[in-house]
Amino acid sequence: GGSSRVENVKATVAAGFTAVKFTPQPDDYARKSWSEILRDSVERVRSVREAVGDAVDICLDFHGRSFSPAEPAQLAQAIEQYRPLFLEEPALTESPDSLVEVKLKTSIPIAGGERCISRDRLKEILEKRAVHVLQPEPTCNGSILETIHWAAMAEMYHISLAPHQACGPISLMACAQIDACIPNFLIQKCNVDFDRPFIRDLFPGRPRIEDGCLILSE
Repeated sequence: GGSSRVENVKATVAAGFTAVKFTPQPDDYARKSWSEILRDSVERVRSVREAVGDAVDICLDFHGRSFSPAEPAQLAQAIEQYRPLFLEEPALTESPDSLVEVKLKTSIPIAGGERCISRDRLKEILEKRAVHVLQPEPTCNGSILETIHWAAMAEMYHISLAPHQACGPISLMACAQIDACIPNFLIQKCNVDFDRPFIRDLFPGRPRIEDGCLILSE
């Protein structure tokens, strides 16, 4: 429900994070009309912005859940007033032209790239300036070094990086090493709970988060 979502967001901020990321669509979006999805999505974004204030960034992941770029463009225009840091995958990266269509209809920065696994597709995304924020996934696009090469290519187009990470503490730390050495780094997704007993047992000397930053081990 809405109250539990807001409480989760507040707990994340209380834990020291300076940004939150969530899906704007309601959980039962597949059973709703687009008008209902749009209404509920706007309400979700509004309630989170009001809960966290202006000091916390809001990142939104649309997950490419619409066949037509017209629908995410409508959503983007409806939530611009809540100033998201970016809207991720309003269309799938496999369709850079659709990303461009949404990008041209909103002031919200557009993010994408986790499904991009080849330099050929990357080249198309960059040349079309389909995104403001590139989100390469180092576990499937070729490695840490390859992602650093991608960062250099994106830098030439004034595109920032927010490496995608959804695989656990090892991939998170791989991304963190990338983040620390590229000039166009924006923000890092972190979905690892370092206080879980399982993580503590497997990763002694685990990293810590202070003031919204992941502290790298020396």
